[in-house]
Amino acid sequence: MRTSTAISAAEAAKLTGVDKSTITRAVKDGKLSAYKDENGRLSIEPAELFRVFPHVSEIDAEPVHQNTDASKRVGAENATKASMLSDAFIDAHHQRFVAVQRELEETRQQRDKEREERERERHTAGETISDLRRRLDAAEEERRKKDAQVTHLLTDQRDKAEKREAVLDERRWWRGFRLIAR
Repeated sequence: MRTSTAISAAEAAKLTGVDKSTITRAVKDGKLSAYKDENGRLSIEPAELFRVFPHVSEIDAEPVHQNTDASKRVGAENATKASMLSDAFIDAHHQRFVAVQRELEETRQQRDKEREERERERHTAGETISDLRRRLDAAEEERRKKDAQVTHLLTDQRDKAEKREAVLDERRWWRGFRLIAR
């Protein structure tokens, strides 16, 4: 997975002034950390590259004769240009860094929004489940009452009443018999 700051082996070779094979050899030997992208090409983080190889600009690579005043002036101009290139390089990486920070912050905000949305959905689902359980319990209680009413209506209640009346009649008869027998 290539990050926004990662560079290829060829770019690394240009920035350090070494051959591409030197870069790949350093990776193979474990001196330089890198990873392969989806196409199998090396991706190297600049910080890791400059940890192993110093940054060399094109101006620094030019030979300078230091015996004459003109060569000293050219050397000073080259040093100034190299400094400006180095500053530009640092500015470019700083801009990349700021962009990556901004992207990270946006990603975090999006993640937080998604978490809040999931929490709201869980809360709503919990309330719905509680409401449905309450309704189910009420419906079950109502069904039990209706079953009892239907059972009461379907059973022959007259038999019980007649039996009760027969028991009462028998008791009355025995009371009357006892009164007569005395």
